[in-house]
Amino acid sequence: MREIKLSSSEKCCGCAACYSICSVRAVSMLPDMEGFLQPNINKNLCSSCGKCEQVCPVLHPGEPREPLAVYAAKAKDDELRRISSSGGVFSLLARKILDEGGVVFGAAYEPPTFKVIHKAVFDEKGLDELRGSKYVQSEIGDTYKEAKQYLESGRKVLFSGCPCQIAGLKRFLWEDYDNLLLVDVICHGVPSPKVWQVFLGAQEKSEGCLLKTVKARRECNWRDFSIEIEFEKQNRDLYSRKFPIWYSVFFKELCARLSCYQCSARNISSGSDVSIGDFWGIENVLPSMEDSKGVSVIVINTTKGQRTFDFVKQNVSL
Repeated sequence: MREIKLSSSEKCCGCAACYSICSVRAVSMLPDMEGFLQPNINKNLCSSCGKCEQVCPVLHPGEPREPLAVYAAKAKDDELRRISSSGGVFSLLARKILDEGGVVFGAAYEPPTFKVIHKAVFDEKGLDELRGSKYVQSEIGDTYKEAKQYLESGRKVLFSGCPCQIAGLKRFLWEDYDNLLLVDVICHGVPSPKVWQVFLGAQEKSEGCLLKTVKARRECNWRDFSIEIEFEKQNRDLYSRKFPIWYSVFFKELCARLSCYQCSARNISSGSDVSIGDFWGIENVLPSMEDSKGVSVIVINTTKGQRTFDFVKQNVSL
C-alpha cells in the first residue's frame, strides 16, 4: 500500500476536495494550532486509491486565464445595494438561478457561535444569509457532494466561494455541467476561524451578553470597514456596536492562512465562470459610477458566465 502525499500544511488551502472525494471516509478536516482546517488521513481506513491526490487543486493548479470582459456594475435597486457589500450583482445572479428552481451555495454565519460555513439556500430569505462579506475562512463541509447531487438531478446550481474553493469543487466534480455556474470572489486572503471565534468571544465577555447578529459592511457606506454586532441582553433588549479592529487584523494580514501568500488559484485559474468583488479605485477610473452605496467589479471568464450575466444586465447600471 503506497503512502498518500497531499500538499504540505503551508500550501494547503483547506478547500476540502480531498475530504469530499474519499468514499471510505479516511480523510477528515481538523483544525491546526492556528484554527485552519487541514486534511488528516486515517491510515487504517485509507485504501490508497489516490483520489484525494488527484482532486487537490494545489497539486494540480489550473492554468492562468485572461478575462473575456470586465465591467463596473451596480444594481439599479438601491435597496438591494443597501443590504449588500458593494454593487449587489451577486444577488441578481443568485436570484436568476433561484427563479429557475435552482440552488445557491455560499458562505453564511451559523448561530449561536457565528462561525462561517458553506450552505445551500433555496429562496430569497435564505439568500440574505449569503449576502455580505464574511472575512474569515468558511467550512465547506459536505457542500461539494450536495452540489453534485443537485447537478445530477438536473437542477441549476450557483456555487460561490473563494477561488481556492471553486478550484476544489472543479477538481472534485471532474466534469463540466451545463447547469452549474461558478462564481468566485476577488480574495485578499482568509483569516483564521479560531481568531474569529476568540474575537467574538471577547466581545460577548466584554458586553456581558450573547451575540444576536453579526454583519460586515452592510446597510452602511460601503467604505465603512467595521463589523457590526448586535447583542441580546437577558431582558431581550437589543443593541449594536461596531468593531473596526477586525479590519486592522484583516488588512495587515496578521492571521491569514499561509497558503494565501502563494495562492494556487490566482490569475483567474480557479475555473470560475464569473469573478466578483468591490471595485476599489472606481473614482479614478469612472468617477460617474462612484457613490456611497457600492460598486461591483464583474470579471467574465467564460461564455457561460457572459450568457448568465446578460440575463441580469437590464437590472444593472454598467
